[in-house]
Amino acid sequence: MVEQVQIPHSVVDGKKPLPAEIAVAGLAVNLADHSLYTKGYDGSVIRLNGTVVVENDTVLNAVVYPTWVAGAGGKASVRMSSTKLSFNPSTGALAAVSFSGNGADLTGFTATQINTALGYAPVRPRGDALGAAATDLATVIALANKMRLALINCGIGV
Repeated sequence: MVEQVQIPHSVVDGKKPLPAEIAVAGLAVNLADHSLYTKGYDGSVIRLNGTVVVENDTVLNAVVYPTWVAGAGGKASVRMSSTKLSFNPSTGALAAVSFSGNGADLTGFTATQINTALGYAPVRPRGDALGAAATDLATVIALANKMRLALINCGIGV
């Protein structure tokens, strides 16, 4: 006959065992929030797993690293890359080593940002080189090509 072991448990969401309720290196489980606990040598109760708390942080002014899970459900490891993808919550700046696709659906750029990225100096008779209304990449590319042709027609090679 197989002997069954009863692990101390709770069915109350968020209830953590008290240090007196488990032994050092012993286990306790919370069935409501799927948390597994043990007791450390210092007497503290340590959660070994469970639900991840996600907070909306828009003020942290530091580089953080987006995480992802490889796979769709089941047991999967959380992964991140500290050298190829980063994000600053306070500025909203997302940085990556590269992007794929043609970028035609990217929006929100100012003409000055685009000019700087393309290496153009502002042309002043009518404002910035690409015009203040150009805020999506498809429009910018079309305007940049028109500007190149106009400069070539004027005898200025670009």
